Amino acid sequence: MGTGFLDNVKGNNCVLVVENEYIDTFVERGQKLEASLDDVAQIVGSPVEILSVTTSEMKLQVLKIQSAPEVVGAVFCVERNKDKSRKFALVRGRNFGEAEICAEVLKKAVEVELRADVIGGTKAISSSNCKFMREKYLNSYSKMESLYEREQSIENKFLSSHKRAALNQWENRETLEETKDEVSEQMSRKPSEQMNEKTLKRQSSVFFIEENFIQERNNLVELGLKLQKKSLVQGTWGNLSVRVCGDLMLCTPSGISYDKLRAEDMVLVNILTDRSLMTRESSEGVKATSESVLHTEIYRRRKDVNAIIHTHSKYACVFAAAEKGFPDGKINVSDYAPAGSRQLANNVADALDDSEGAIMAHHGMVAVGTDLFDAFEKAVEVEKEAEKLLGELGND
Repeated sequence: MGTGFLDNVKGNNCVLVVENEYIDTFVERGQKLEASLDDVAQIVGSPVEILSVTTSEMKLQVLKIQSAPEVVGAVFCVERNKDKSRKFALVRGRNFGEAEICAEVLKKAVEVELRADVIGGTKAISSSNCKFMREKYLNSYSKMESLYEREQSIENKFLSSHKRAALNQWENRETLEETKDEVSEQMSRKPSEQMNEKTLKRQSSVFFIEENFIQERNNLVELGLKLQKKSLVQGTWGNLSVRVCGDLMLCTPSGISYDKLRAEDMVLVNILTDRSLMTRESSEGVKATSESVLHTEIYRRRKDVNAIIHTHSKYACVFAAAEKGFPDGKINVSDYAPAGSRQLANNVADALDDSEGAIMAHHGMVAVGTDLFDAFEKAVEVEKEAEKLLGELGND
């Protein structure tokens, strides 16, 4: 029971068969799946209908899914064969990687729906919001990773030209050490005394990549992989950041999976203005996470916070889909707002208040800490507590 490759025709379109005990149980209810989580609305689409097919109709159904408009990326099927029936889902992606992520998100969504029964069930996102997020994903966000992969194919050439450009800007300097010392001096000053953003971005790119905050960059890469390994995130979803110098933060980029992240991909952002100071500059440049305003808003309000991790972890998502915080009141739930919006940032910061974590309605959870490793532990703790609470409520 799991995910199996079915077909790959019609350009890059790929269809996968997905089945497990949760899909079997959910389909048995005879209800279509309406998105109660943002990532489901974006990656899978909503609603996911249930179709009844015979074995002989399966191939035709696959062809229909491959050629249908990209409004919904999955469909549940009940395959009838004499006295037996098989329940599964067909998911589609524009390539194998996208189909695989769609499969993972669908499996999580179905399990979330079933587990939420013990806290009163999930609440669906409005159809208008689902449509908006699906179109946004198809037209922009999901394309970031393919752009990034094209950049990686010229990685050495890109970095070499980037270095040369930065060095040429400083060709009148006596030594590189003087240059690095000046950059370090600027970063040690108060924000009002620092170089303006345009000058800082132009003059110091290569040194921030190679010399400054390299440990923080490596930590972001390391902990991103740990989040993925612990299944706290799926695909490119979720994000991390660390405060590096007063009013500056480093954050993960948009649309790049954690197993492909590198230290130089991290984006430096001004916490006070929300503006990216440096990113990999090219026609297909890497951009800060779409949730960067969530991070900056929390840093502005919480001077004690030096790291933030946002996940789409399964058990926390059960509470998120039901728009509920933890029963003991230690972890609150924010009001809902579309992903990446200023309103979402304000709502989450309000719910977080002075605690160490918060549930983001229809979205996931956020954890904060004194450093990245502390924030990571807090994220793991919130997920474990969510699992424990659901287990206790299920046994009542």
